[in-house]
Amino acid sequence: MAWFEEFLTSLGRLGGRPGGLLKLLALNGAGTIFENRGGAFQVLDKQGYSDSDHSYTFLEDSPALLAPVVRQGFARLVGARPGRPGCEVWAVADRLQSPEYLLLAELPAGVLADSGLAASGHDPAAAVGFALRQALVQDIGLRRSPAGGAEGFVRPEAAPVDLPVWLADLLPDLVNRESPFLILAEPGSGKEELVMALLHQKFGSIHSGVFFHPGRLSQAVQLRELFGDPAGARLGGESPALPIVSRDEPAIVIQEAGDLDPHVQLRILALFSSGEHDRFWIFESSRDLERMVQAEKFLRGLYQMMKPGQVVLPPVRARRDRIEEEVERLLTSFRLRYQRDVHLDGDALDAMLRHDWRGNWRELKNTLESAFLMSAGTVIQAADLRLGLWTVPEDWDDLNLRKKSAEVEKNLLLRAYSLHAGNQVQMARALGISRGSLQYKLEKYGLN
Repeated sequence: MAWFEEFLTSLGRLGGRPGGLLKLLALNGAGTIFENRGGAFQVLDKQGYSDSDHSYTFLEDSPALLAPVVRQGFARLVGARPGRPGCEVWAVADRLQSPEYLLLAELPAGVLADSGLAASGHDPAAAVGFALRQALVQDIGLRRSPAGGAEGFVRPEAAPVDLPVWLADLLPDLVNRESPFLILAEPGSGKEELVMALLHQKFGSIHSGVFFHPGRLSQAVQLRELFGDPAGARLGGESPALPIVSRDEPAIVIQEAGDLDPHVQLRILALFSSGEHDRFWIFESSRDLERMVQAEKFLRGLYQMMKPGQVVLPPVRARRDRIEEEVERLLTSFRLRYQRDVHLDGDALDAMLRHDWRGNWRELKNTLESAFLMSAGTVIQAADLRLGLWTVPEDWDDLNLRKKSAEVEKNLLLRAYSLHAGNQVQMARALGISRGSLQYKLEKYGLN
């Protein structure tokens, strides 16, 4: 098996553990992870060297060797002396701007010729570099040096959820809030992602909550699902095997509290008032619940109980000062996921700063990812963004099958475009449709 294929296979086995990357590199080479401390990179961990005292003198003597790493995130350091015979030194950084971590990996000499990628038309150096960079980011996500510089590592607190930077700042406060509390946000603002991150932070898993969306469910069905009340002969006359309030998960998440039936609201309020509940309750809503209370469409007592823990999430247009930061965070994520070094030019960034983002963060993310996948080169220009294509925010109540199918179809087209570099013959074959059908669909969704 080629080294590159073996590396990727072994990474799936060892890379999910703290220190797994260096253990893997030590099998055929060596590796050192540096951490930026006070503006200088210091050794965090290393493995695989014949001489345990080996150091890379070029870091002080020839720092210019690292210049390509800052530009593209990785580089093969031709002039660096390896610490293990028969190896060559590669360098990768966790991010392009102000990197916090640097990996110097010693790979078997001639790895590019043995990568098995040259014949496929891919750039072998880019493939190896991106694989190493992705492995580094994964590794530092699994372990982090504790305060005080002691040896060993601990798992970081960051949740494995794609969260915009302005919502990530809210997590420390939300974790300490008492139940129940209410999250108010416009559609597409990222409240679902915030809830998932909160569950991970507070309970250790994104699966620690039971999600219930009342939507257009009738009063009887809502009572059955939440409390186990019989739904009547028309709906089978039986209660669920285990109602939501009786399940083992520590948290209950009500998605769009404005859809709760008045009788269900009253039952929840009675449960809170009794003091007998031991769950952490989170309510989400994109509606003006205070106005619904005034119109007697939402129970005042329940709203008053949720209001002390209320948090209002800002729409993207209110955080224009952090759009550039969020764009770079998303681009870094896309580079790792799709193994392409794509950047945004100044005009494209200006266009994103001016856009109104009616679909909020989800529109911003989908717009940028679409442009990333569809870009023919390494630079996203303003015209590539197709602003407005992803405007409509997600609607939990929208059961329109044709509309949902179109969204899935559009995403599949984007993935096929990226995977096959825009080759329509290969795209059509992968999607199982004719080339004519592919061209029609690309035109239909404005992706041509």
